Amino acid sequence: MSEIWDGLKSSFHIETIWHKMREANHERRMAILKVAFTNGVLYTGSQHFFDYLLEGLSSRYCLSSLQIMGLHSIVFVLWTAPLYLLVLQLLNSRSYQQLKTSVDRGIKLTDFADELYRMVFVAVYLLEIYALSFTLSYFQVFGALLSKVLLAVMLAWLYALYSLDLQCQATLRKRLQMIEKRPLYWFGFGLPLSLLTAMLPFWKYAGCWALLFSLNVLSLEGGLQAENTEFRPRIFAVPLMTTDVLIRKLTRRQSQLT
Repeated sequence: MSEIWDGLKSSFHIETIWHKMREANHERRMAILKVAFTNGVLYTGSQHFFDYLLEGLSSRYCLSSLQIMGLHSIVFVLWTAPLYLLVLQLLNSRSYQQLKTSVDRGIKLTDFADELYRMVFVAVYLLEIYALSFTLSYFQVFGALLSKVLLAVMLAWLYALYSLDLQCQATLRKRLQMIEKRPLYWFGFGLPLSLLTAMLPFWKYAGCWALLFSLNVLSLEGGLQAENTEFRPRIFAVPLMTTDVLIRKLTRRQSQLT
């Protein structure tokens, strides 16, 4: 339990975040402020504003549930979905790249290969998470509870990997080994974001998640310094083997076409 508590304390360590903010260059500070404004004020604030506005219209004009659903759909199509693509997909990806510990001077071919492998691995890991969670939910005795617990644990490790992607310059396999060597620590580290995912609807938590994730990345420090090698479960063995098989088939097929 002490490992989980250490990871939980490190997930949003105020002193570490403040220290890194003071030492950060102008580009990095602007990236942090941009994430805070676009996610915390623009995206999340607008969601609460429209909820408040539609609730006021509903009570004032006695709108039916069907009319309220129609207004929510209009807001989603004209505002929420476009803003999600602009803020959380385009602006955030650029800002997160500026939060990296070092700036790459050039793009190498191996970078593309490693990024492709990472994308396939994450997709396979997510499929494994939801497949296991969906299967457990069918069991009548404690099935739904076990499903939610498993989802929270595996998403916590995934969010820890996201933070390591931006702060650790090692390969993907090395980053996965770091999590496997301290699984309880990294579970605690990614737990706040995992609970946020479990408790709030997607379109509500997306902005909060992105805002907190930037602080999560900045507070990442202790887990990089010490590793516990006594206990190392192979928690990523299945998605890694599946990814290797898919990549081999993909490269073989590409070589046959060329």
